[in-house]
Amino acid sequence: IDFRLDPPDLEVRLDGHQMNFSSGLVVPVLAGVRSLVSTRPGYESIDSEVEVEAGTRFELELTLRRSSAVIVFSLQPSAAEILMDGHPAAASVSEPRVQDHPDSQSADRVDTQSGAIETSDMVEVMIGGLFDGSHTLELRQDGYRPMRIGFEVDEIRDYTLPGVVSLEVTRGEVTITGIPNEATVKIDGDVQGSVALAGDILHLELSPGEHLIEVEAGFSGRFEEVVVVADQDVLTVPVGLRPVVVLLGVLGDDGVAAPALVSRLTEGLGTLEKWYFFDRSAEAAPTLSALGVTAGALRETRNRRVAGAQGPDWATVQRVIDAQFKAPVFLLAVLSDDLFATTADLWIWAAEPYPSQPSIRRIALETSEDFDAVLDSFEEIMVFERLSFGASFIDSNASETPVVADIRENSPAALAGLKLGDRLLTIDGREVFASSEFREHLDSLHDGDEITVEIENSQGRHSFKVKPEKSPSVLSPTDRNLLLPVASAKLANEIKRLGGGHPEWLLKLNQAAILMHAGAWREAVPLLRTVKPSSDSPLGQAAVDYWLGRALMAADPVAYRDRAREAYARAAQDTSGRLYHSDGPSVAPRAKRRLRELGGS
Repeated sequence: IDFRLDPPDLEVRLDGHQMNFSSGLVVPVLAGVRSLVSTRPGYESIDSEVEVEAGTRFELELTLRRSSAVIVFSLQPSAAEILMDGHPAAASVSEPRVQDHPDSQSADRVDTQSGAIETSDMVEVMIGGLFDGSHTLELRQDGYRPMRIGFEVDEIRDYTLPGVVSLEVTRGEVTITGIPNEATVKIDGDVQGSVALAGDILHLELSPGEHLIEVEAGFSGRFEEVVVVADQDVLTVPVGLRPVVVLLGVLGDDGVAAPALVSRLTEGLGTLEKWYFFDRSAEAAPTLSALGVTAGALRETRNRRVAGAQGPDWATVQRVIDAQFKAPVFLLAVLSDDLFATTADLWIWAAEPYPSQPSIRRIALETSEDFDAVLDSFEEIMVFERLSFGASFIDSNASETPVVADIRENSPAALAGLKLGDRLLTIDGREVFASSEFREHLDSLHDGDEITVEIENSQGRHSFKVKPEKSPSVLSPTDRNLLLPVASAKLANEIKRLGGGHPEWLLKLNQAAILMHAGAWREAVPLLRTVKPSSDSPLGQAAVDYWLGRALMAADPVAYRDRAREAYARAAQDTSGRLYHSDGPSVAPRAKRRLRELGGS
């Protein structure tokens, strides 16, 4: 059959199959009576039969009569829902094809999770049945912004929309700020790449919905946040790293206590607000075994009942575990007995540069008090400033209440009128019977709070209103909640970002204090030598010099004796210097005693 088509783009179906005229209008057809349907939007269709004889060729003219106006346009994406004047349109849609229109670049979109460019498919659309008047074309598809196009029909003909009608992908803008150096950023589990410089900012375009943002910064910590993105949202997500604690397993053969303790650790540590918790027991088991970290070896080391028991080489354990899991704090539990465990030892250690020797906390398996204390150690806020009263109290057998033993010059207590020997009766109306009670009350206050103290002396009872002042503070080994590896990790996180507005010298001094409390005197020496206090607070250079002398003597009492003596001599000259904080013990008497022990003056 040699087809003649008017209009030339009408659709022809022979026996229900669409004819393909891409290679010409002359088409071979099997002999017989054939059903023929020709259609085109905006025209009346023809439905007829044609008899085809074998070996013949004849012309078949198909001319359709115009019935309505038609709108013609290129559309992407191809699966969009098409409505005309609020109703689903009876549209003729071509097969999808890769776009090649000059304007098609505007429809390319970047997959922000993989970085790939997706090229949308495109179809040709014709919609008939239009008559004089105003009409509205609507296009919709999930994940795209809907589009409405209004147009006027003033005569019965084809109307062609220019360019490509492209739906815009729905997306919001998300900016992640404060990304640490060398951090890895993941969006919904897909890696975005390694960030080269500290403080980098990452801009993303994300589809509407929930997205999980993860920032992994190795030993520095981790950040996770679920953001809800709406179309055309502009969101900023600041990265706040939280350190990670990794459970390496529960060692022991009590098949009942072991899984119960894993659940308890997971439930307790997994709900920490300031930490992320991960159980890596399965991955760690072969590594621990290869390092000789077994329940028996740790029990012998802990109990020291076996002559010559050295236990694992913790420096090697720390190095290997650090490299494998890259976390600031690790925890390993050891049950007390293979058959029926009643207690467990929690071995807790931090990544370098913290000393490799773990801290050990024993917890009862049948009660929660010991375990809750460990959780408190993780959640305890690092205190780098404390309120200072300016007076020290002692508990004396000669008095039922604390006695003022020392008053710092120009301090809040001195300015209020307190004197040496005054007996403290009440604070804010509450009776006080021990000096520790006063300190606990002071630590519960906020900056700017005013307190009322009532004292008694030879002249009777007196009340004073005192407004304590803020003072730098250093971690004290007497803090019952102080878990040194945990404190070290939290402090390292603070130093990384110099958070909270605390001066760098104060953070370094706290870091040195943790090392010294852990017995790592040699490691503390170079750190103390870089601490240059800039504060006028009594906690300052005298405290640094005193601790430097202690660290030098502990590191090598022969080689560094003269250096230690020089440090003690400097500390002894500062009669106002204090240890730990402005209300802490005086430095000078302690430095003088150490100096006399070394033969100095």
